[in-house]
Amino acid sequence: MRTVFLDFDGVICTSGTYKRATKVMVPQAWGPAEAMWPKANELIAPDLVVNVSTLCLRAEASIIFSTTWRELYPHDRLCGFLHEAGLDTSIPILGRTPSIGHRGKEIAASVEAHGLTKNDICILEDEEDVSPFRGRQIKTSFVGSRPGFTARHLTRALRLFGLNP
Repeated sequence: MRTVFLDFDGVICTSGTYKRATKVMVPQAWGPAEAMWPKANELIAPDLVVNVSTLCLRAEASIIFSTTWRELYPHDRLCGFLHEAGLDTSIPILGRTPSIGHRGKEIAASVEAHGLTKNDICILEDEEDVSPFRGRQIKTSFVGSRPGFTARHLTRALRLFGLNP
């Protein structure tokens, strides 16, 4: 079963979306994420979510959250953020990686728990160390002229799964 490990910041949220959103959105209070950022969905770029959706639909892949956001928001809220931004609702979202403190180890635990192989996965991530899965990472960028999970990254991810773009 093909699976996409999805980070948010640097993949579907970029420096540009943060700049736009924080002009109108300021932390409401220090504490739980929902209290601080009640409109966190405004940090998500719909065009980048559509690219994730396209990848999952073409590859018949599910999603597992590997983002730090998984520690800030409940699973159903994360799913809601993605669906509101354009993720196809037919794409299975299996859950989240455990919090171990090292992204690669967290992904390894989920790979084992779901009975996946290295070739079953694609990791959308901007900076974390994903060893021993570096060859399965599509490295994106939080900043720059083309941040996030762009069409170019989508092409590379499809090829990683052995599909023609």
